[in-house]
Amino acid sequence: KMMGLRESIYWLSWLITYLVPITLASITITVIVYSINSKFCLSNPIMLFLLVFLFGTSITTFGFFLSSVLKSTKVATTFTVLYFYLISQVSYFLKDTPDWVRTLAALLSPLAYQFGINEYGSAEFRGSGISAPTAFQTGDFSFGASLVMLAVDTLLYSLLAWYFSNVLPGDFGVRKPGHFLFTRAYWAPNPDRELLHD
Repeated sequence: KMMGLRESIYWLSWLITYLVPITLASITITVIVYSINSKFCLSNPIMLFLLVFLFGTSITTFGFFLSSVLKSTKVATTFTVLYFYLISQVSYFLKDTPDWVRTLAALLSPLAYQFGINEYGSAEFRGSGISAPTAFQTGDFSFGASLVMLAVDTLLYSLLAWYFSNVLPGDFGVRKPGHFLFTRAYWAPNPDRELLHD
């Protein structure tokens, strides 16, 4: 940023940097699950890959969001551990709730992932498995709904990271007002004016 790098390129470079290990980890997990346990052979392996991959991308973008809000590494680490622990406890209380409550709760990506894993396991236990045509037909909160919510979470956390990195910049950024995204100067900057300020 200090050298004039556009913010979109900065965030895109970090996302690409993390997408490679997320993809490799997702492939590895899928291969291990399908090679060790023959009971998981009923579902299409792409479904498990998508679930793990989308969870990885949502957690990465959640980390981007946290890094733009929390400037201290110790605070961010403590918050993350507590967040994942508390979220893992919440899913127990959401078993008999309406779909709209679970959809709202799935805005927290660990819950969306847990819902997806639960549906995946249930489909395997029933002997039906999950494939692309049946992904939205399983259980109360479908496996496909979990995938969609993980993609929504990724987009939501990305937007929050972008917004807060502009409103709460680090040491080398310029603080923008909270309404910056509604200004014409942000979306269509005048290059001549920027040169005058440099």
